[in-house]
Amino acid sequence: MEWVELPLLIGQALVTAADTAALAHLNSAAERLMSIKDPPVDLQIRVQEHLGHFYRSVAKRPSKAKEHYIAAKQIACNAHCNEEAARVQLKICEIDLVTDKDPNLTNFQSSMRLGKAEFPATDILEAWTLLISTTESLQRV
Repeated sequence: MEWVELPLLIGQALVTAADTAALAHLNSAAERLMSIKDPPVDLQIRVQEHLGHFYRSVAKRPSKAKEHYIAAKQIACNAHCNEEAARVQLKICEIDLVTDKDPNLTNFQSSMRLGKAEFPATDILEAWTLLISTTESLQRV
C-alpha cells in the first residue's frame, strides 16, 4: 500500500500548497490503487476525495470536483461507512450551494464551522437536511 500512499501524500501536500503538480501525483495514486485486488476502502475514499479537493480548490472546477466526491461517497456507502459518506455529502452540498448561488450558503458555512468540532458529520448532515426541508415547507405555506 505504501506505493499508493506516497504519491497520494505528495499530491495532498501539493494541493494544500495550491500547486497544479498535485494532479499528476493524485492520478498516479489512483492508477496504482486500481491495480490492487480488493484495495482498502479508506484508501479508495481518500484518493477520490483528494482528487475532488484538487479540482475544487486548485483547478477551480467544481463540477469535476463533484464527480470525484460522488465517487468517494458511493464507495463509502457501498462499504457502509456512514460517517465518511456524510462528510463527503457535506462537500457536495457546499458545491451545489456555491454553484447555484443559493442564499443558504452562509447558513450552511456557519453550520459547518459550528458543528465540525463538536459533532459527527452524520449529525451535521441530518441537521442541515432538516433545516432545509423545514425552510422549504415554510416557504410553500
